[in-house]
Formats: sequence, structure tokens, C-alpha cells
Amino acid sequence: MNIKAKMLCQSVSRSSAGNEQDGTKRFQETVTLTAVTYGDDDENKTYAQYTPSASVSMTIDNQRALGAFEPGEEYYVDFTPAKR
Repeated sequence: MNIKAKMLCQSVSRSSAGNEQDGTKRFQETVTLTAVTYGDDDENKTYAQYTPSASVSMTIDNQRALGAFEPGEEYYVDFTPAKR
């Protein structure tokens, strides 16, 4: 069974690791998402009814993906079973 959630980006925090002098400096972002809440949007009301509470936190180290999430923006998240 696949599950689709609608989530709100609560925060994005950026950190760095490595050393600028030897060229190993890299950035990463930690993104925190929570389930959408009610409000005026009918779609959000439906998602909130069936997924009233959810949270996801992930650290992104793919340099091309940095900046993909913005606090205050909403995102669909699909949970699909991984096949073995």
C-alpha cells in the first residue's frame, strides 16, 4: 500500500564540514517537515483528517539538492514499500 502525505516545511538549517584550504568543505541541510494542519484549504483539511500528526527530519548531503526545501512551503511525500 502506498501512502501520500502533505507536509509543511518547518525549518531548514545549513551546516558545513571539511576544510576550505584542502577543498574538502561541503555543506549539508537538515530539513524538518510536519503534517499540514487544518486551515482554509479544503485539501489540507482532508490530509489533516487522515494524517493528523506526522514528522520527518532528513539531512541532505547532495550538493545539487541543497536549497530544494523552503520553510513555509508545502510538499507531497509518498511512502512506497521498498521491494526486495
